[in-house]
Amino acid sequence: MALFVVERDLSSVPPEQLRLDQREIASACSQLKSEGKRICYISCAVVPADGRAVDLFGADSAELVKQAHVSAAVPYSRIAEVLDLTPGYLPRGTSDRAIRCSAPAVPRPRSSGRGGQLRP
Repeated sequence: MALFVVERDLSSVPPEQLRLDQREIASACSQLKSEGKRICYISCAVVPADGRAVDLFGADSAELVKQAHVSAAVPYSRIAEVLDLTPGYLPRGTSDRAIRCSAPAVPRPRSSGRGGQLRP
């Protein structure tokens, strides 16, 4: 399972619609999971000053994340695969919301100990 970020423009989206959109996306992911597809809506971060939101998903493909948004009728600007580079010394769930997906955890790259380079 890979990690994906979805960028959304909220410049014309009222705050109450943002919550409804989150529920619709979560519902679409649940529906896809019930069909045997691996996808998990992890979190949403909003940058109010920029009128933007960034959603984080675990999924088998970007196409699956796109399918969830189309099904939920929630527009987005971009979907991109990302790497989780959370330092290994931080415990999982350091934020106030631990990542809880029913699918296997997303593997993190391991540091080789040499200047921050990644090792396989």
